[in-house]
Amino acid sequence: MLTETGRVVALDPDGVWVETEKQSVCGQCQARHGCGQKILGEMGANMTHIKALYPASVLTTSPTDTHLVNVGDEVEIGIDEGAFLQATFVSYGVPLGAALVSVFCASKFNLNEPLMLLAGFVGLLLGGVVVRRSTRMLATRNCYQAMFIGKVAKQNDIQSVEISSPLV
Repeated sequence: MLTETGRVVALDPDGVWVETEKQSVCGQCQARHGCGQKILGEMGANMTHIKALYPASVLTTSPTDTHLVNVGDEVEIGIDEGAFLQATFVSYGVPLGAALVSVFCASKFNLNEPLMLLAGFVGLLLGGVVVRRSTRMLATRNCYQAMFIGKVAKQNDIQSVEISSPLV
């Protein structure tokens, strides 16, 4: 499970909206002065808002009590590693695969390089369209949604999470 700690900014009946800080490893990278990622990271906002759903066990045991946390509380949210890897593969692998297949098909017709480049670009765009349509369909699955893990205890307490539940 990939986890992140954040601050609750809003409450919903089925989950919480959490504000997290974007993490950057630019300080530890060897190319920190020659990379444009650091500059882009500094230009953008450092906070992200994510909706984290309550686990099914929390909703079934107390469907009317949605005040497990309050606005301003520090909470831990997470997403299943397998779901993250699947989403990463779909997001990057499908467009790249479509581009490679289209370039391979163009090469079978003995097209010149500019047309093969165009075929690769068209394949990349078609792969992006496939990803966009499939993510709309997959967005309804809770396995791709961040889940509320628990409230973080105050002040260096050894037990940092009060509620824990596996993803459903």
